Amino acid sequence: MKTYLVEEWNPDIEFDEDSLIVALTPKVCYQLDKAGIKYSIIEDYYDEAELTVLEDEYHKSQLRWIESLDEFLQNNVKGLKELNLKLGTLYYYFLKTIVLDPLYIRCYTLNRLFEAIKPSSVVLLSPPAKEMPLDFTLQSNGGSGWWEPSKRERCPRLRTSITACFSSSPVVILSRHGLVLTGLPPLIASSSI
Repeated sequence: MKTYLVEEWNPDIEFDEDSLIVALTPKVCYQLDKAGIKYSIIEDYYDEAELTVLEDEYHKSQLRWIESLDEFLQNNVKGLKELNLKLGTLYYYFLKTIVLDPLYIRCYTLNRLFEAIKPSSVVLLSPPAKEMPLDFTLQSNGGSGWWEPSKRERCPRLRTSITACFSSSPVVILSRHGLVLTGLPPLIASSSI
């Protein structure tokens, strides 16, 4: 069955007959309700209690991943080992709450969705990507997110594309977009989509 994951809805879109429509935001739920289009939500396909059972195992694997990130950085970034500076540990809360936990939960929910419906194809309807002017003087606003000082507005959220299994050892890539981390805890990798 063809499945539509709808993050942004446009009334001009025509869904295939006998397809499944999954609304990803409350705004889309409202719009589809108003248009009289039958849909489901991703929460219909998993039980939060099952997710919480995995919490301890996930947390342990997350700590191991942070330790391997620290080791990798100390071995590959000059001066960190001499200072015994563990950047993964220092930024653990940020990495956990902004990167790792949301990615883990999204992988888990998508995995349960795909296991339940076994789609023949998936179409993601999302807003067009906007190129964000990068300002490398971004500052943290109380640890709750990153703000662009010139505009004082929240930067667009990061989008992640999950295309392959992750390894248990971290890989750090420096690009013009900043630091990109791959290689997430094994528990994430074990849920293949």
